[in-house]
Amino acid sequence: MRISFPFKMFIIYSTFVSAIILGLAALFYVYISHTLKDNSYKGMEQSVGRIATQIDSLVDRMDDLSNVIFFNKDLQEMLVDTLEYENGDVNYFDRFPDQRKRIIDVLLSIVGTKNQARRVVIFNGKSNYVSWSVLPDNNFSVASDLRQVPWLKDIRAKDGNSVLLPADDQQIFREQNPVKLISFARKMVYSWGNSSPLGYVVIQQPYALLEEICAPSLVGQAEIVVADGSGTIVYPADLQGRQMAAFGSDKLVYRGVAPLSGWTVYEALPKADFMAPVYRMQRMILYAGIGLILGTSLLLLLITNRLTVPIKQLRKSLQTISLHNPGDPIRLQGANNEITLLNMAFRKTLQRLQESMNETIQSRSKEMEAHMRALQAQMDPHFLFNSLMGISAVGQEQGNDNIVEMCSRLGQMLRYIGSYDASRTSLADEFAHAANYLAMQHFRYEDRLDYEIVFDGDMASIPVPKLILQPLVENAFNHGFAGVKPPYRIRIGGAAEGDTWTVTVRDNGKGFRPGELEKLMAKIEELERRLDSHDYENRLQIGGMALANIYIRLKSLYKNEAVFLLGSDENGGATVTIGGKIARERRS
Repeated sequence: MRISFPFKMFIIYSTFVSAIILGLAALFYVYISHTLKDNSYKGMEQSVGRIATQIDSLVDRMDDLSNVIFFNKDLQEMLVDTLEYENGDVNYFDRFPDQRKRIIDVLLSIVGTKNQARRVVIFNGKSNYVSWSVLPDNNFSVASDLRQVPWLKDIRAKDGNSVLLPADDQQIFREQNPVKLISFARKMVYSWGNSSPLGYVVIQQPYALLEEICAPSLVGQAEIVVADGSGTIVYPADLQGRQMAAFGSDKLVYRGVAPLSGWTVYEALPKADFMAPVYRMQRMILYAGIGLILGTSLLLLLITNRLTVPIKQLRKSLQTISLHNPGDPIRLQGANNEITLLNMAFRKTLQRLQESMNETIQSRSKEMEAHMRALQAQMDPHFLFNSLMGISAVGQEQGNDNIVEMCSRLGQMLRYIGSYDASRTSLADEFAHAANYLAMQHFRYEDRLDYEIVFDGDMASIPVPKLILQPLVENAFNHGFAGVKPPYRIRIGGAAEGDTWTVTVRDNGKGFRPGELEKLMAKIEELERRLDSHDYENRLQIGGMALANIYIRLKSLYKNEAVFLLGSDENGGATVTIGGKIARERRS
């Protein structure tokens, strides 16, 4: 199915705009969700902190009151008298009511009328006790043998000789109409003289105070749970006495510990409560996003149709254009209309393409002509190699190994030079060809010539233009050593660094004369200009390849990444460095 260009533009822009809108909506939703969740946690943190502080405040008031009673000397002396009472069946304070009245008077003076405690009970660890309450007597009684009170062991072992007792329907001290109470018990000792245990004081407050403190402060279905240090639930009343269990995954939970009492306060809020505003916002964002996408899509459709009208006109105009018929440029409304400028640029491109095609045809014809002339200049390879083999055979019969080696190396050089099947070769072949040439020269100069070829092994397969190294060595003999006394030294070094290869030829000849480098570079620039302008009148022939010839071929292959450096050594002699970018291809 073929899709029109306007419809493609509409689809692309609509998809792009829709993706942006949906992305912004998603980011906004995530931001609002995290903000509400953080606010909920902060509110829960404040609520839990308030409850923990108020619980500790309640405990602190009970502790302060027990301390005042603990240090009262009159109460301590009266408890000393109860220790000498041996009748375990009758309460000492029932038998001696005046002593009960004395203790109650002391407690009344301590507690006063500020409602610091619902009830205060003092007993000596046996069956002797006295109780005082802010309310009229409510048939107060003892539930069991006071000597068997279960928390006596805890209070004796606990640091500070005090213990906080959670609310319990089965209080040791209870009334006919029981009221849930929170009890704080402290051991009393004789503080003047010795520290012998005298008994215990129990401060009791209504459980309703804890219920008021733990009333949920957050809007919604917030759940408050308070557990003591052993994990037993203290609040709410319907869960009291159970062990604390984990909340469900559908709730947000925050916990805090009241440092004085050691109780842990948990506040849990159903996720649905705090996510309700998020869901409402999500629906609003969804409806707004859909409306915005539809409105934007309609606007994009109108804009796309308006923008593509000139393109349709350009398409009709281009259908009549060919390489031989550029046609007339179209004129649209507005002198600087982009479509009109595009049409004119396209026609200029066609003109340049025609010129390029003509230049390419001319270049191909001249290259073919040059190749045919090169073929005509070649010697008959069979005659040449047969002649060398004959000379080699004569040398072998006469036992002259030098003649045999010279014929072998010369044959290799001629075979390498005379192969026209490829314009490129490898650096390994170039180094081998240069080595053959130097070996032939060594037969001539013998000990007066010293040469060395060193290159990295991984350079061997790098493809390079053919015959770029041996002509540099030949220049050293033809020009560098002219007028210079032996010994002659030539060193060829190759290296590959990163994605560039370089080869340096260094000799100990006379080097470049003053001004000679400038002339060479001027000639190279002239040849480069001819190459850029496709002027092939000065053809590059196979023989006599000089520095300019090598530079042009490197430049043609590597462009601006070609390396071609000329210089004179400080101790005499010339250095020539060539190179280029390492191609990814390898010879097959």
